[in-house]
Amino acid sequence: REVAKALALKLLPSEQARLAQARPVNAEAHEAYLRGWFHWMKATPADLDLAEKYFDLALEKDPAYAPAHAGRAWVWMCRGQFGLVPPEEARPKAEPAALKAIELDKELAVAHEVLAGIRTYSDWDWDGAGASWRRAIELNPNAATAQALYAHFLEIIGYGDEAVPHSERSIELDPFNPLFHGWYAYVQYMQRHYEKAIAAAKKALSFQTDFPIATCVLWLAMREMGGMEKESFEFAKSYARVVYDDTRIGAALDEGYAGGGYPEAMKRAAEGLIARLPEAFCKPSDIAFFYAVARENGLALEWLEKGFECRDQELPYIGCYPCFDGLRPDPRFQGLLRKMRLPVDEKK
Repeated sequence: REVAKALALKLLPSEQARLAQARPVNAEAHEAYLRGWFHWMKATPADLDLAEKYFDLALEKDPAYAPAHAGRAWVWMCRGQFGLVPPEEARPKAEPAALKAIELDKELAVAHEVLAGIRTYSDWDWDGAGASWRRAIELNPNAATAQALYAHFLEIIGYGDEAVPHSERSIELDPFNPLFHGWYAYVQYMQRHYEKAIAAAKKALSFQTDFPIATCVLWLAMREMGGMEKESFEFAKSYARVVYDDTRIGAALDEGYAGGGYPEAMKRAAEGLIARLPEAFCKPSDIAFFYAVARENGLALEWLEKGFECRDQELPYIGCYPCFDGLRPDPRFQGLLRKMRLPVDEKK
């Protein structure tokens, strides 16, 4: 308010109302929140654990600090997205935290943003998700996370032509953050612009060498490019190392590649993930990824159907990921899209 006065700016009634509602901020809570957000954006399993600790610390300092509740919701959303916990564990912890943040501050953009993520990836509620994404951006057009993931939402529901500007805007807002370059790489991958996807993912890795979002899109995009199977294989190993933290998956990839080349490596990795299911959860979609890239379409479809049964948080992307293009003619795949109320006739 003092800055506006010094610059002789006239505040809009809505801006005046927002300032009037502002509550004092506990500096220690805010500092802990910022540290939590920093680690959340690094997106590795270890960083998500650190992020949760900082968000919890913020809430110890100020239990009514809405951004920290939203931060905790994002931690659990990401754990579900990466398959670190099953969907039935992630959503019940994410949604109450998001709703608590909105209860404390109805105009907090990040709270509506994470609620939009829950509606998109856990609920498959496209109408509710769209309303929440738009509300988040309305509240804060400069929220890079909302801009980036709204682009993904538009891809998912079949409005890919509208997605790129939002993804590009996220990079303009936070140009040195690997997260937004990684998410932009996925948009380009879904658009079938593989060279752009690879360039964006490599940009992300220039900021963070172990960034799993970038290594995953490099694995998938390089496979689609042709002539880059060896490079794609190495990024598949990098992704598996960071996300699964299980040397057996890397060993399965190596053994498969040595014995039967790229397709056999991907098949062995899928089998390795299946073998560890009794001891560690793994998203069915991850297993489907490996089978699809191996061109084992029947097995890939079988695991996508398992993903539907457990509400796998990655499943909303199946209609726009190129790695599943080989499954599109199958009536079971088309049926899966219809059950999720996703576009069924879009062939890119």
